Amino acid sequence: MKVASASLAALGLVISLIFTGCVRREGRNSQCIWPEEPGARTLDPSRGGDARHIREDVELAEELAVEYMDAQRRSQSGRQRPPSEVMNTCRNSLLKQISTSHNVPPGEMLQFFGRRSLVTDLTVIVPFLLLYGVLAMLLAGRLGRRYPPEDSMTAAIAMTLLCSLAFGVGGLLLGEEWSLTAEGLRLGTGHLSYRADRLPWAHHRIGFFVLCVALFWLAAAVRFGVRQRRSV
Repeated sequence: MKVASASLAALGLVISLIFTGCVRREGRNSQCIWPEEPGARTLDPSRGGDARHIREDVELAEELAVEYMDAQRRSQSGRQRPPSEVMNTCRNSLLKQISTSHNVPPGEMLQFFGRRSLVTDLTVIVPFLLLYGVLAMLLAGRLGRRYPPEDSMTAAIAMTLLCSLAFGVGGLLLGEEWSLTAEGLRLGTGHLSYRADRLPWAHHRIGFFVLCVALFWLAAAVRFGVRQRRSV
């Protein structure tokens, strides 16, 4: 029941990410053409709403540039130029159009290049950690029954240490796949290209590994506390 509840909660959070944080789909193309934006107006990067709009436009420009690069790589003419050059040329052209459309100086546009939303990242990370914590609780419970601390504290600690390291590695690998899948859904693409390197999970692998190990030990401590209370 707890696993099912945690799974539904995690699924709900990911669905909310897809519907609220996704890059817009309208006007997408592989010809490096910026889609017309009805009601385009001057934006002020110092204002929260305008800054979010610019960041979303920059994300869309990057996606269109990657789609253009992929299309060119499949064509005979596109193979004559390096893929990175094709993508950069398209992206720069689109960013100039955004700059002109919203009357934002090119220099100020650059500050939004590669900027990620903290809310979006947390919406991806928190559900995974929730599921990881539930699974860690289940495994810690089985460990407690298989190696009761009251029988041998040394054996219990040794097995918890080994399992926490193995579970931490598994959590690290699965968490990265989770974040890659969620980002692909958010952007609406199966090719993240260089954008995969921006994901927090890719930037802080050691930190997330330590976090996964710590969560396992926390789960083991909670299980031990519950076991102690029941034995009283």
